[in-house]
Formats: sequence, structure tokens, C-alpha cells
Amino acid sequence: MCICQPFIPVTLHTEHPSHLSPHMKLQFLTSFKFVASPKPLSTNAYHSASNSYSTPFWYSLKYAFLVVWFGLIGMLFLPHQTNGQQQSFEEYKKQQQQAFEQYISEQDAAFADFLRTNWSEKAMDRALGLLENKPSQLPTLPSPSTPANKPEPDPASPVPDPTTSDITPDITPNEALSSSPIPPLPPLENPDRTVTVELLGLEVSVPVLERFDPAPLDKLSNDTIADYWLTLAATEYPPLVNRLAEVIRIYQWNDWAASMLVRKVAEAQMRTYQPEQHRAGTQSYAPEGYATQGNATQNYVPQGEENATVALTWFLLSKLGYAAHAGYYDTTLVLMMPSDTRVYSVPSLTLEGSEQPYYIMSSLNRDPERVRSVYTYEREEKQDGGEDGDILHLYVRNRQANAVQPQQRDLVFEYEGVQFDLRLEFDLEIVDFLRTFPKTDLNVFFEFPPSAESAGSYVRALAPLLLDRSLLDQLNLLLRFVQTAFEYKTDRDQFGEERFMTPDEILYYPYSDCDDKAILFAYLVRELLGLDVVGLEYSQHVATGVRMVEGLPEDGDVVEHNGERYLVSDPTYVNAGAGVSMPKYAVEEPKVIELGVLR
Repeated sequence: MCICQPFIPVTLHTEHPSHLSPHMKLQFLTSFKFVASPKPLSTNAYHSASNSYSTPFWYSLKYAFLVVWFGLIGMLFLPHQTNGQQQSFEEYKKQQQQAFEQYISEQDAAFADFLRTNWSEKAMDRALGLLENKPSQLPTLPSPSTPANKPEPDPASPVPDPTTSDITPDITPNEALSSSPIPPLPPLENPDRTVTVELLGLEVSVPVLERFDPAPLDKLSNDTIADYWLTLAATEYPPLVNRLAEVIRIYQWNDWAASMLVRKVAEAQMRTYQPEQHRAGTQSYAPEGYATQGNATQNYVPQGEENATVALTWFLLSKLGYAAHAGYYDTTLVLMMPSDTRVYSVPSLTLEGSEQPYYIMSSLNRDPERVRSVYTYEREEKQDGGEDGDILHLYVRNRQANAVQPQQRDLVFEYEGVQFDLRLEFDLEIVDFLRTFPKTDLNVFFEFPPSAESAGSYVRALAPLLLDRSLLDQLNLLLRFVQTAFEYKTDRDQFGEERFMTPDEILYYPYSDCDDKAILFAYLVRELLGLDVVGLEYSQHVATGVRMVEGLPEDGDVVEHNGERYLVSDPTYVNAGAGVSMPKYAVEEPKVIELGVLR
């Protein structure tokens, strides 16, 4: 038997079939609307889902469709009289919905039974580390430098004009750099029974989870967790899950924003039914028996309440179609999820049949290195080896809908003896959103789209400075801006841990290091000059490479990748021009990070 972690039930919306024309009857038979995951299916996922019962949703969908289809065929073509009385269509509809809900309840019960018997202690893989041992002080060239030992140009070769470039930056921000209007959310059916949370500056109202009577999840075991799942399955959760899916779809939020929304909603639902038990704290970790909630300030709640919140988050993410997984160590329940990229600084484990490790995504109240093992269950068996829901996709493909909170920062840099004073803008809501963003692969941050405010600000401030310059001069000006306008300090010194910054964050925080500068420089070159850029990841350093085109020096340091040559451009090596590598890494072969086209 396939034990499926159940997804949301199907909701049917139909009209009465009596006295319809054949054409209207056909319309009736094809008029069902099913509640599904908000996440768009990829081609492979759609193909897999349409040809097997590889996910719980499609398994349930096919079952429901067959039941309702044959039932309606009978209604349309068989007499409607039973013992001389006509069965009302509404009663029939209610019976069918009850039958399907009973099926879903059976699935939840089967999953709970599975949870009672399939737990074991599993060793966690140690947390992966990001770049370490960055230098606290960087080498600086005493004066601007270009590639050394430049050969005399061949008289037979055309010499590019040193004063102008064919690339003329557009000083008017294009449409992609403008803030898009925030689409409105449809009103809720019962506005008096809602809870409201805030994410990315937007207030989101969702239905209260009816029939929810939460109790703290103090004692953790197979049975208590299975019982809690059944408690949640007995609530009226479909309207809440429908609303969450609707919000995620309309705002086009990525998976991390979606998971943050679910977590915030879970906290709000708990507060709706329980008195506030939060207390302020200033310690690095929560006191014994308490857990930390919140981002900007630390709020301590009893560990049992935090466990219940994690359980509700796990339940809702599962109903939305994610591969959410639960486990526990000591007195702490944890949420684990697989990701399409590596996640650093948190422990993980690999479950049987899974290609991706499962990372702990809920907050840890102690040093992550202390979590050496967790009690958890194996992934449920699926027919055809299907996945247990969708993994987290951490790439942010589009600007996240948010209420703009613009902030300004003044910067100064000097190039060729001329001082430039710039005023740049960034969006504080994006900075706040990224505070909890997982520490993941560097290419995710290279591709992270800046806010409309910072993108337009960079263009307006820098594009006029690039006019009437050679291509090499344009590139070197951008290098000097990133090298000298932002003061260097390692993340360890600034934050106590390694992290990567986006073009918005580098304007907010007082210091930045090599990877942050590389991310910004790569963005500026692609946005302002339209050139292809790659990231260059060395053992303890990050720089960039700009694809060689006419007008760039042939004698500079280059990296070859996939048949192309990229001119090393180091936005951290102060006063170094394009084509000059930091001496320590001049002979090291870097890992090349390919970047996509700006969206």
C-alpha cells in the first residue's frame, strides 16, 4: 500500500445538470475546479505527474475524478427517481464531497499510523561551511595598475579608439527597473474571522484555522507527533491552504518567501488560540525550556509552543505540496526540507531514496554543531519512485512583490584624480527579507535581482559617468567604484559568520568583503555595459571575469571557460585595473560561476 503524506482535498464547483442541452451537459461535465499546489509544474514534473501516481496530489485527484465522473454520468443518463422522490443535486454533491473528505481523512490516518511506527535515530551530516580564512586586510596597489608588460601594438592590427566606446550606457532606467504595482488580493468570505501577518511590508489576511485547539507539544515521540498531525487534519484547513496558495500565486513569491509566509501564519494562528507567552530576551540563545521566535528582536516562547508552531508549519507546507519533513532532538521539533542548492551552516541528512539532503529549516536554539542526530522517519514509499512533494527552489527569478521602504546612502570614490559624490537608494524591505534567507550557493546571490529602487539608483548615478569613455575605461571606472566606495571588512569581523550580500544589502551594511563586491560588480557590468560576466571562486577569495570583446586588453590575466576567454576583474584588489589578478591567486585555477541573462 502506498502511504501518502496527504495534500489538500479537492473542492468541486458545479451547476445542476437537469434539463441541460447536450452541449451544456458537456460543459457541465468539464466544469470542475480543483484546488492544487500554487507551484507551477515543470515540464518533467508535469509529465511525471500525468503518467503515474507519483505524488499524493495526483493520486488523490485521479481517485476523486473517477468517483465524480462516473457518478455524474449516472446522474445524467439514469433516472433520478428513488422510491418516487428525486434526489436533490445539492444532496448528491454533499455526499460526493463527504466521500472524498472521508478518503482524505483515511489518508491522514494512514500517514499518522506510518508516523507511529517508522522513526529511528539518524546521524546528521555536519553543517557545510562557506568561504573561510579571508584576509582581514587586502593588498592595495600604490597607484592604478593595468596589465604589466603590455606589448607594443602590431602596426598591421587595427587599434581601437582609446577615447570612445561603442557601448553607450542608457541613463534612463528601463521598464524592468521600475516598481510594478502590487496586485490586490481578493477579499475573504468571512472578514471577521481572519488573522493578519506582514511579509515584505505587505499585510496578508488569511482565514482563522477553525476547529483548531492547539496544545503545546511538550513531549516528543512517535505517538505525540502522529496525534498532533491528526489534530491538525481534523481542522477546517482547506480555506486556509487555498488562501495561502492564492497569495503566493498572485504575489509571485519564491519558495523561501512562501515558507516564511506559512511560518508567520502558523505563529499567528497559535496566538489566536493561546494567550501571549512571549518574553523579551537579549541572550544569544533562548533560555532552557524556551525557543526563539522573530527576526529583528528575540522573543522567547515555551519550547512546547514552538514545537506546536513547527508542527503546524510542517502540516501546511505539506498540504501546499512541499516535501516538508519533521524530526526531533532532545525537546526540539525541527522542520527539514530538501533544496535545489546547497544550504550552509545548518545540519542535514540524506533520506533513503532522496537525491537531495534534507536541511533543518526551522530555527535552532543552540549551536547547530550540537545537533549530531535526530529522530525521524524515512520518506514514505511512493509508486514509481515519485518524490515526496516539491523541493525548495531558492533561486529568486523575479523581483518579489513588496511594499517599498526606500533608504539612501551617500558614497564617494575617486577615479583619475576626479572625486565623485553619489547618493544611492536601496529597499529596506528587501534587506529585512534577506536576514533570514538561507546561506546557500554563491550563484543564487549573483542572480538575485536588486530592488527596483537600487537598480534604478545605480543606473542614474553611474551611467552618466561612463559616457564618452573607452570600453576599458568604463570597466575600470566601475572597478574603482566598487573597490573604494565600500569599506572592506570580512563577514566574520562584521557579523560573526559568513554570508553573501545582494546589491541592496551592500548599500545598507557599513562593510562588505570580496564576494559582496563581486556580486555588485557583476551586476553593474551586465546592467550598464551589457557584457557577459562570470564569477571566479578561489580557495579564499571571489572575483569576476568579463568576457573578452574588442577593446579589452589581450595581455591581461584571463580565465578560459567553455571556449570563451574572460578578463580577470577583481573588484576587491584596490587600484587594480581589468586584467590584473591579486598576486596570491594569480596562479590558482578558480571555479567558474556561470551567470544567466539579467531579467
